[in-house]
Amino acid sequence: MKELLLSRNLYSPQELKPFLTPRAVAVVGASPRDDALGGKLLRNATRARGVQLVAVNPRYAGDEVHGVPCIGSLAHSPFPLDLVCVCIPRDGVLDALSEARAVGVSHAVVHSSGFGETGTADGIEAERGLARLVADGMRILGPNCLGAINSSTGMELHFTRAFGGDLVEGHVGIVSQSGGLGYLLGQAAYEGVGFSHWAATGNAVDVDVLDLAHLMLADPATRCVVMILEGLKNPERLWQLGRAAAAVRKPVLVHKLGGSPKGQQVAQSHTGALMGGDTLLREACAQAGLVVVDHFDELVPTASLFVKAEPRALGQVAVLSGSGGAAILAADEAHAAQVELGELQDSTLRTLNLALPTFARAGNPVDMGAEAPTQIFTECLDALATDPGTGLVLTAVTLAAETTSEPRAHAMAEYAATHLGDDTAGIGVVWLSDWTEGPGLRLLKDAPHVSVFKSFRSAFASARHWLDWRAHLQRSLTHGFPTRLLDGAQEQAIRAAGLGSLPAVDGPYYLNEAEGKRVLSALGIPIPPSVVVSTETPGALRMGDLERDSLRLHGITFPVVAKILDRHLLHKARVGAVRLNLTDPSKLGDAISELSVLASSLGSGSEVLVESMVSAEREWFVGASRNAEFGTVLTVGRGGTRVEELEPLIVFGADSAHELAALLAERFPAQQDEPGATQALHALAEAAMRLVTLLAALPEIVEVEVNPLLETAEGRLVAADAVITTNPMVAPVKHS
Repeated sequence: MKELLLSRNLYSPQELKPFLTPRAVAVVGASPRDDALGGKLLRNATRARGVQLVAVNPRYAGDEVHGVPCIGSLAHSPFPLDLVCVCIPRDGVLDALSEARAVGVSHAVVHSSGFGETGTADGIEAERGLARLVADGMRILGPNCLGAINSSTGMELHFTRAFGGDLVEGHVGIVSQSGGLGYLLGQAAYEGVGFSHWAATGNAVDVDVLDLAHLMLADPATRCVVMILEGLKNPERLWQLGRAAAAVRKPVLVHKLGGSPKGQQVAQSHTGALMGGDTLLREACAQAGLVVVDHFDELVPTASLFVKAEPRALGQVAVLSGSGGAAILAADEAHAAQVELGELQDSTLRTLNLALPTFARAGNPVDMGAEAPTQIFTECLDALATDPGTGLVLTAVTLAAETTSEPRAHAMAEYAATHLGDDTAGIGVVWLSDWTEGPGLRLLKDAPHVSVFKSFRSAFASARHWLDWRAHLQRSLTHGFPTRLLDGAQEQAIRAAGLGSLPAVDGPYYLNEAEGKRVLSALGIPIPPSVVVSTETPGALRMGDLERDSLRLHGITFPVVAKILDRHLLHKARVGAVRLNLTDPSKLGDAISELSVLASSLGSGSEVLVESMVSAEREWFVGASRNAEFGTVLTVGRGGTRVEELEPLIVFGADSAHELAALLAERFPAQQDEPGATQALHALAEAAMRLVTLLAALPEIVEVEVNPLLETAEGRLVAADAVITTNPMVAPVKHS
């Protein structure tokens, strides 16, 4: 069983400040050798401005290493230290950190490898030793960690190729579990997208990507944070980060690695991270107000859009093209990304028609023609950028040439710079030419207020992320559900329905469908009238009693449904254990006979559940389960046999059924115009919240699945099937 870790809050920015803005740093394991870990890191560190450095290595004590004074131990440091970088073999790391603690240093970056990422007993035990230091109050970044960079001070505390003179200040914070991928993102600075801070966490025995993202959000120079995740401990802190990002109105972009089964396997061996379900983690990020970026190659363009183009808070996307084909391509990619190219204002259309030649098209996209002079291009750009409904203008460069792309590049860069802060849209350029260094492109990349994209797909994916971020700012970022206890009579009724005599087994133990539905009925969720039919079970209706009058005594009317009743047969439809639309006693009798034969072949019991068939407008799925990382998790989606084909809504918290209904309306917008839609969604939300209450009140229940939950023409919901999973060894809670 996965070891559970104690929950904690995000570290405050003040607690982690020495990792990105240290005043005095010691490099333990410093070496004059260029191929040594400590040698490369110290050489890179010497470029930092305003940071005192000391090398630590008994072999070179009294000498200088890369121009830095070297001492034999941390106790001999000529000045107080606030950060120690450890670059020695694993077996000496704990002693070095203990010495650091002894001289009053509470922050350390452990670059050394050979810990939990190896999967070996020795490596795991060594990482536990680091965890004990963390519990004692030491803040540790790593182990197996590439390091950190601060572009404002030139500090490069890492052991790969230094940026050196190419390190320019930017506005994107980058934090990654993977040092290699994180460093790759940092190289976007060569394309004009600079970063403010950069850090890699490695195994993250203590400080992780969420903590560092929180730290970067507090930095005035950072306008956007990019995170690369492999796995998380204590992922409930996502909501803390989301609320912090919303408070300062800075987006946090998240790319999750390890989505495929093979990717998850590699991620576990690579970082030793505690993996949660990939789908759960992605959904949690989105609901916590973070922007989930599906493709790695969309991270830099999206970050560029936020920090360079700076789209207006509200508004649509407008496209300016010199090619009719490119305009069509833009419309296609906008549709694929679910980005609306909205209607332009009448005043904007009048301005465009005055500026454009007669053969050109005024609309959205705008096709001004391939040879339009720079003056027409600038007038069209201004008309679109000042349109009250436009937040972002994308201009397409389809022909790289000195006569077109270069003067337009100058015009765009100048327009964006001179209108910064005005009531104008952000400016982005889609460079469609394969001439990747064509005339004007370098100017556009270096322009501080123009974002450059390599394709319309990338541009509209970034625009989609921008729109998602705007939506996040309007949401309530709720984690957890309210705790509502059942009253004594209702709890007693629920226990009597199917929980009163659970066997003494260490779960999972499944209630059969009849028991599960009785629990739902006691909870207040309607179920169809039903009866158990058997030739063997005492108290059940006998095969010879299947007349209309005897069924009517149980509230059952034809047509009916018949199902094999077996607590171990969880998905009856998949094995043909369900018969639908049985219109008379004769057909019901035949169906029960068939099901009895099938039950015998499946090793099931002799009981069959017969119930009235409910006519449904729609079928829903509602599930509630306990999750070690996230607590109670709700899943709501379209039900029936297609539950696994359609994307459900996964919910980690809602203050009320009303809030949950709003989330459902957002996930299933197509239903909103249908009759009774609002009433049905509120009923669905109320049923889901009842399941949350059930789990909160009865700890022996592990999971509840209701599929299908039928929506009638009147907007009522009826549970047509239910699976309740219990752990009988969990003691019921006694409420006074």
